[in-house]
Amino acid sequence: MSDEKEDSVDRNWTFNVKLVYESFQECAENSDALKMECYLTAYRELYRFFLALGSVFGFVASDIVSKITILENLLKSEVGNNYVTIQSMITYEKELDLLNKDNIVSGSRTLLRLHRALKFISALMKKLSCAQPHDKMAPIAQECYKQTLSKFHPWLIRNAAHLAMYSLSTCQNLIDKACGNEAENVAEEMGKLADAADLCYDITQSYYEKHNLLDLP
Repeated sequence: MSDEKEDSVDRNWTFNVKLVYESFQECAENSDALKMECYLTAYRELYRFFLALGSVFGFVASDIVSKITILENLLKSEVGNNYVTIQSMITYEKELDLLNKDNIVSGSRTLLRLHRALKFISALMKKLSCAQPHDKMAPIAQECYKQTLSKFHPWLIRNAAHLAMYSLSTCQNLIDKACGNEAENVAEEMGKLADAADLCYDITQSYYEKHNLLDLP
């Protein structure tokens, strides 16, 4: 991973669960205009969570930060006003037929990858919110991955991820590692995060489905 891609995300901070669910809540305040910057704020913080999982989810973390960088650059570009919301981005790229051009970086295609990962994040947070401290993390992560993100990965990645998850310790160990001094009473906030993520996911899913874009290569 290049230093340039990591500039927008500080690896040294602990994971702030509250910031994520508040950002997703703000993103979805208007279901007709999901705020891109709020969506990216949530994902910048989620990147730190996946870093706390270590090399097990390195493939997810690296994918997240590369997609964040692409979308941030589009938002800051001379056509950035078209990327203020997820809906305006899709409308703009469809009208200019940017989704079918190989030499163009498509924000809609890029965000679709983050969107697919969001279901996995939501499932994982829901499980963590109600897990016992000494519950094993491996079977929880494996089941969440199998039901969500694995559907979009080739067999080699699925198999490697499944095996790597065996190295995870307990749920409390993961929470302590990710949240540091903020780990106490974090379960309720993880439940709120999952609910807010689900709301953003459902709205985005319906919009991509409406425009027949769920299968973008």
